[in-house]
Amino acid sequence: MDNKVEICSRQETISFIKTFMAVFVPLLVFLMMFHLTIYHGKKKQALQSLGNFEVHRASVVVETLLEHFDWIFADLNFVANKYLAASLVATHQDLVLVDIEKDLLLFSREKKIYDQIRIIDSEGREQLRINYNGGAAYTVPAKELQDKSLRYYFKDCMALESGNIYLSPLDLNIEHGEVEVPFKPIIRIGRPVLDRHGRKSGMVLLNYLGSDFISHVSDELAYPHHDDLVGSGPTMLVNAEGYWLVAPDKEDEWGFMFAHRKGRSFANRYPLEWAHISTEKNGHLLTTNGFFAFATIQHPLAAFIPEAGSFGKVISFVSAERIERIIYREKALFYLLSVVLLSFSAIVALLVATLVASKKRYELELAHSVLTDPLTGLVNRRGFQLRMEQEARRVDRYGGRMFVILGDIDHFKNINDAHGHDAGDFILKKLAGTLTASLRSTDVLCRWGGEEFMILMSGYTQEDGARVAEKLRQAVEEEIVWHNNPRIMVTMSFGVCIYRKKMNMEELLKCSNEMVATSKTNGGNQVTAENHDGVSGKSAIMPSR
Repeated sequence: MDNKVEICSRQETISFIKTFMAVFVPLLVFLMMFHLTIYHGKKKQALQSLGNFEVHRASVVVETLLEHFDWIFADLNFVANKYLAASLVATHQDLVLVDIEKDLLLFSREKKIYDQIRIIDSEGREQLRINYNGGAAYTVPAKELQDKSLRYYFKDCMALESGNIYLSPLDLNIEHGEVEVPFKPIIRIGRPVLDRHGRKSGMVLLNYLGSDFISHVSDELAYPHHDDLVGSGPTMLVNAEGYWLVAPDKEDEWGFMFAHRKGRSFANRYPLEWAHISTEKNGHLLTTNGFFAFATIQHPLAAFIPEAGSFGKVISFVSAERIERIIYREKALFYLLSVVLLSFSAIVALLVATLVASKKRYELELAHSVLTDPLTGLVNRRGFQLRMEQEARRVDRYGGRMFVILGDIDHFKNINDAHGHDAGDFILKKLAGTLTASLRSTDVLCRWGGEEFMILMSGYTQEDGARVAEKLRQAVEEEIVWHNNPRIMVTMSFGVCIYRKKMNMEELLKCSNEMVATSKTNGGNQVTAENHDGVSGKSAIMPSR
């Protein structure tokens, strides 16, 4: 006998382990493969999201800068048209200058973004210069006017056809052959002008303060960055040759203006990245140096000068260390979730193996029992008793509440006699649905026998049990039963009894029968609940209306 028990126990253990492994291994493999896919997707998505965000941010800066050029060109045309209008009415060049000087002074004060406004003759001599400095605009005395005939911008501008616009690169202002200190970034915008006879007499030149232009890039440093990288990295501005105009390190800026800084450029510092950035309009790339998102500042005159190329690039940079922070975070989350998935798979497999073992044991117990009532589809008496005993054991061990409700159809024999047994069967099936609809999914409703239904409930107080029974009574009373046209009035009487620890099941069932009997004695269609105050047999009758 002991050998048989030992063999049976060993077989159960082997079966348990096989079930556990059969669930654990495939589940873990599936979840880990799914997790790996999610991890790589999340990492790719994080970088893609960062790239889209930074490219958009750079593109917004570019759009803002290009809008500034539209305003600057409008200002240039305003000054040129002033000069042309004065030329048409004045008989001498000096009169032209006198006529427009006041207007240009006022214009300079209002705009506050032009370091110099100049009228230069066809020989390269300044005829009129309005300087703006320290919030004040003033006319430069004639003796301080300079010869600009050898400067590149004079030659390039005078070579243009009348009406065309000249735009210089962004560089630093030079006075008397030296870079002005402190640095004064300048963009020169000019166009040839005509005299009263329609001849090219010189040019109008505006020195736009590049600091205003650059500030729109520098201000981006203070803008919110990508959610994953607060303060992700600086926004840089480089010219078409790859020299920094705005750089994280100020010593790297304006390398093309100084001999000792010639090697300091984005193109030299990041040659592989520049090879890609210089040939693409917008985009982002990840290299060993970090993450670069960029947008091209299209040359403002590209619509008129196709070969003009780009004016520069706005580049948002995120260091390799900070990119690693994103990936590290994803890795840490990956490892953490891997442990969770391993634990989850083990728990699920353990639960499944336990449930399978329990199910096998439960099936053995019920192998010779029919647990379902064929008429109503509810649990039958035998199945209910098993469930009741099982729940009683749980309550005994862990505590809690359990009670039963017995319901009996009032005058069911009269219904059978008056309408036939088919009507009686129909009512039983109808009431099975009505009662089920009024109960929780965890409650057990059974066809106890004949016209009786028994309900097993857990978790409620005794008072709650009486209220549930009253709810069932009302649901039955309000149910309209039609069978072969006649309307059949159906009511039920209910008895409620609570389970007490270690209570015998027969005592519980006897109590419920007594409570129903009390309801019947008092006219039926009532609920009678055991008054559980430590004295057996007392009852309380719920009102029927």
